[in-house]
Amino acid sequence: MIRFDAYNILVVDDTPENLELLTQILAMQGYHVRPAINGQVALHTIQATPPDLILLDIIMPGIDGFEICRQVKANPDTHDIPVIFISALDDAENKIKAFEVGGVDYISKPFYPEEVNARVATHLALREMYRELQEKTAQMQEALDNVKTLSGLLPICASCKKIRDDHGYWTQLEKYIERHSDALFSHGLCPDCLRKFYAEIREVHAGNNALAAPLPPKEGAGWDILVVDDVPESLLALTRILEHHGYHIRPAINGQVALKAAHASPPALILLDILLPDMDGYYVCQELKKDESTRDVPIIFISALDETIDKVKAFQTGGVDYITKPFFPEEVVSRVEVHLNIATMKKRLQIQNTQLQQEVYERKHLSEILQQQNHDLAAFSRMCTLLQKSLTEEDSYHILAEVCGLLFPGSSGEVFIADSNQNRLRPALSWGNNGLRHQSLEIEAFTRHYNQQLTTPRRSHPPYFIEQEKLCLLLCSGDKLLAVLMIMLETPASEEEWRQIILAKEMIITSLIEHYTLALLNLRLRETLKHEAIHDPLTGLYNRRHMEVTLEREAYLAERHKHSMAILMTDIDHFKRFNDTYGHDAGDVVLKEFACLLQHFFRREDIVCRYGGEEFLLILPETSLDIATKRAEHLLQRVREWHVSYRNQQFSITTSVGVAAFPQNSIHIQEVIAAADAALYHAKRNGRDQVVCYEKTE
Repeated sequence: MIRFDAYNILVVDDTPENLELLTQILAMQGYHVRPAINGQVALHTIQATPPDLILLDIIMPGIDGFEICRQVKANPDTHDIPVIFISALDDAENKIKAFEVGGVDYISKPFYPEEVNARVATHLALREMYRELQEKTAQMQEALDNVKTLSGLLPICASCKKIRDDHGYWTQLEKYIERHSDALFSHGLCPDCLRKFYAEIREVHAGNNALAAPLPPKEGAGWDILVVDDVPESLLALTRILEHHGYHIRPAINGQVALKAAHASPPALILLDILLPDMDGYYVCQELKKDESTRDVPIIFISALDETIDKVKAFQTGGVDYITKPFFPEEVVSRVEVHLNIATMKKRLQIQNTQLQQEVYERKHLSEILQQQNHDLAAFSRMCTLLQKSLTEEDSYHILAEVCGLLFPGSSGEVFIADSNQNRLRPALSWGNNGLRHQSLEIEAFTRHYNQQLTTPRRSHPPYFIEQEKLCLLLCSGDKLLAVLMIMLETPASEEEWRQIILAKEMIITSLIEHYTLALLNLRLRETLKHEAIHDPLTGLYNRRHMEVTLEREAYLAERHKHSMAILMTDIDHFKRFNDTYGHDAGDVVLKEFACLLQHFFRREDIVCRYGGEEFLLILPETSLDIATKRAEHLLQRVREWHVSYRNQQFSITTSVGVAAFPQNSIHIQEVIAAADAALYHAKRNGRDQVVCYEKTE
C-alpha cells in the first residue's frame, strides 16, 4: 500500500487565493505542500530540494509554466518529476503544448478538490510503480553481475554471455525512456518525439537479442483499439481520427458487445463512454479489471459528464485517463499514444525481467549453494577460532552447540561425553527443545547398536547413523569413543533427507568432527598437564607449589576483608617406623588414605595440601585460632577411630597438629607457617597425638 503522507508536492501559482486553496486541499490528504508564488521561486526550490510532484500554473509573471517545465525536464536530476498543469486556459492548443513540454496531466480552472486529489494520487502511484520496476530491473542486473563471478563453474549459454558482456545496455535503455517520456508513466510523448524515440531505441537495441519483440513502427500502425460509444456520430468520429493515425479500430455500440469483444481478443487500449444503454462504463471497466486477461488493458474514459464526482469515479474504477466531450482530435491522439507507450514500456520491462530470471535461475541456484558453503565455512572458521580461545572442555561443548546451530538452523541436539573408564556416555550439553533424551548411555550397548545401524563403512568420515529422525555423529580417537553428537532438525527429516543433507555438507561435517575431536584431545591434555603441575601424584592433593600461590591469595583476601585465616600443620605419628616395618607400599597406602580422610573431613572451601613427606598443611579461610583448634581436636578424634586396610591387615595411626592464625600470630604468611610448624614440633615433642596452638607455646 502506497503511503501518500510521505510525499512532497510543490504548488506554483501567482494567485494567492488559488495557492492557499490548493495547499489546504493537499495538506488535508496528508501531503507535505511547498507553495511558490512565481516561476523564479519555483525553480530555486526545485533545484534545492526536488519535490515528488509539481502542480504548475501556466500564466505567471516573468517565467511562464511552459518554460519552467522545459527547464525541469532538461535537468537530469529533476526530469522524472511528474508535472501536472493547472490553468484557466482550456483550449486544445495549450493542452497539447502542456503535454509536448513534458506535462503528465492537465487540470482546468476552476478545479474541483476531488479531481485534484484523484489526479495527484494517480500520478504519484504511477511514479511509485515506475520506481518499483526500476528497482526490480536493478536487482536483476545485480543478479546478472553476480553471475559473472561464476564464470567457469557452469556452462553459460551464448545469449547469457551476450547480455552479460553488453556493458550498460539496460542503463542506456532506461536513459532513453526517461529522457523522452519524462517518466515511464507520463503523457509526454508527442508523435514526432515518439518516432525519434523509437529510432534511438533501435540504435541501443541493434545487435542485442535480449528483447525478443520488435519495437512498433511509426505512429499507431499495428495497435488494436476498442472504442465503446452508443452514439454513432461519436463512434464514427473517434474511429476516423484514430484510423487516420494508423490504428486498427474495433467499434462497440454498448457494454455487452464491448465485454465480449475484449474477452475474445484483448485490445491494446479501450476508449470507453460512460452513459451506455445496457450498462454504464464504470461497470464495464470493473468487469474488465476483474479478468486477468484484460486487467492490464489501459482504459480511457471519454464522456460528456464533466462533474468532479464522475471523473473521480472513473479513476477509482481503474481508468487511466479522462477526456471530456466535446473532445479535440489532437488531445485524443496524444493521450492514446501516451498510454499505449506506457503499457508497452511496462510489458517490455516485464519481458526483460522474465528473460533475466530465466537466464539467471540456474546460476543463482549455484550462487546459493556457494553462499551456503561460505556460510558453513564461516561457521567452521568461527568454531576453530573459539576453540583456540577456550580454556576448558565445558567451554568447547557450548562452542560445538553454537556451530551446529549455524550449520543446521532451528535444530535441536545433544552432546554426550564418554567417561574416562569408557563405561557410559553422559549428557554434557543440549540445545533446542525437540524432546531429545537427557539420559546417560552404556557405551557397550551403544556401540553394539551403532554397528547394527551403521549406514556407511566403518572407516567412513564422518562415522554416523540415522535413527528416529536424528543424526548421530561419532567422535573417535582410534578405537576409543570420545563423544556422540545427536542432531534433530526443526522439521523432522527422514533417513533419505538426512543422507542428502550429509552428502551436501559432508566436507564441512567431516572437518568439524575431526577438528573438534583434536581440540577435545588437546583440551584434555592441557587439563592433565595443569592438574599434574599443581597436584601431588601420590595423594592427589594440591602440591607445595600450588600451596604457596594459594597462601598469598588467601592472605591478601583475609587482610582486605579483615578476616582471620588459620593454618594447620599435621603429620602422621611414627610414620618412619611404620615404613620401615611394613614397607613403602604400605606407607603409600596410609598416605593416600589419610589424604582422602582430610579431604572429606574439612569444608569444601578449606584447602588441603601435601607439604612434604608425611606432613600436610591445611588452609582454613575465614577461621579464627579458637575455631581452628577445635576442628583440629575433632580431627584427632576421627583419626583415632580410623583404620587402614592393607593386605588383609588393619592398621591404626595417630596424628599431631600444630595450629597458627593470620593475623593473630603474624601479618607475614611465612611467619604464620613457621609458627604452625613450631607448634607441630612442640606437639610431637610432648608425646604426639595432640593439638598445640602456637599461642600456648610462647
